[in-house]
Amino acid sequence: MPLQATDVLKTITELDSLDELERFVHSQPERPLRKVLLKLFDERAEYRHARDWAEAVRICEALAILGWGERERIDAICEREEGQWCTQFLAANGDYRFLNGNWTKRKAGFQLHNPEYYASPDRPDKPAVDWKTYGRLHSAEFPIVPCDSLPTQRNQRKHCPLFLGAIGGMDLTTKVVGELRDELYRLLRDSIPGDCYGEGLETFDICFVSSDGDGNKLKPWLQLGRYTPKSQLYRCYLHFEPAFRKRSRQDQMEYIATNLLAAIDHLAGLLRKKSVAYDIAALRADVARVLAAWQASPQKITAAKAVRKSVPGDHSPG
Repeated sequence: MPLQATDVLKTITELDSLDELERFVHSQPERPLRKVLLKLFDERAEYRHARDWAEAVRICEALAILGWGERERIDAICEREEGQWCTQFLAANGDYRFLNGNWTKRKAGFQLHNPEYYASPDRPDKPAVDWKTYGRLHSAEFPIVPCDSLPTQRNQRKHCPLFLGAIGGMDLTTKVVGELRDELYRLLRDSIPGDCYGEGLETFDICFVSSDGDGNKLKPWLQLGRYTPKSQLYRCYLHFEPAFRKRSRQDQMEYIATNLLAAIDHLAGLLRKKSVAYDIAALRADVARVLAAWQASPQKITAAKAVRKSVPGDHSPG
């Protein structure tokens, strides 16, 4: 008897542990189950409410065990920071896919707001849609659904631990900083593995802060941060003055590279004090190689030209 999508969904959402889910997945015929799971995922790739998201997470967990076949593997990640929930589908290199959204927690439950659609190679005919346009087209479709929390995928692959954030405006300095940030971030994501250094660091977040505001108040400096063991997070801020945009490309790259390595050195000291078993020296060496290749390039380069990957493959657990 063919597998029924409703039965599969009911079963995987009722299983509490990954061990139970793995036993179920391996008890089913591989190709028919993958076909059903991919169909279920496609129906929830543009989730509308918290129940859709929870089901998408469990489907991604099952596919991580079974394998995505010829499709690009996607992980379903939920993050919470300063009271804000964000859900996102991530590809192997950290690129966003399908629908990413923010959530508001109300008394009655969670409600999706400001979602944005990102293109996927598995949907070549559907282009990206920015949050303003997507919200205008679909805002009436996001109901409040009762739930205690938004889940995240438990067997997600480990990604490059470095995250380069950005705070700025619509000014020229922010544009220059943003182009350099995007270029370097792509190299780091494509070149730095996530599963080679240990378990003590989930995210190294360095945020680039820039503006063409009051030049007397905006000074170039590295605002060192702190390490949070519970979330395995280190966050710091790199500030750019308006005059930064007038520097040569080499000077701009040197400023970023020097401060990024300084921030890693600061984190190394914090990890030593807390006796965290994380190979920060190996991470620093890999980052230094990427930075050296980046600085040696007169123009933008790809990760393939920058540095060999530390380990082959997509570094996924399943």
